[in-house]
Amino acid sequence: MNKHTLSGHEIEAVERYFGGDRDLFMLYRDAARMNFPRDVEVGDAAVASRDLSAIRRTAHSLRSVLESLGHAGTAQQAQALERASLQTDWSSVERLWRVVRTEIIRIVVNKG
Repeated sequence: MNKHTLSGHEIEAVERYFGGDRDLFMLYRDAARMNFPRDVEVGDAAVASRDLSAIRRTAHSLRSVLESLGHAGTAQQAQALERASLQTDWSSVERLWRVVRTEIIRIVVNKG
């Protein structure tokens, strides 16, 4: 996908969260994509060290960004990760982090 082309879910996000401002959405999207690798590093470190507060913060932030970008399914997984961290449910935290992490990497690699 060309960097100026928007997918269907992105077009919906432009209307829903950016008041139809395509340029603002694209700036936000590009900044998020640049930051996602760091988010993955932070999440990996938080899971490895079993830092529930860091996992919760990372999941909460990712949920907001992913939802704003139109990735509703992955945003819901991030929200479930946030809940699992609040409940100290380590098996769910680890499983959900793998899901969210994989989707973030897919978004970065596929630019969408």
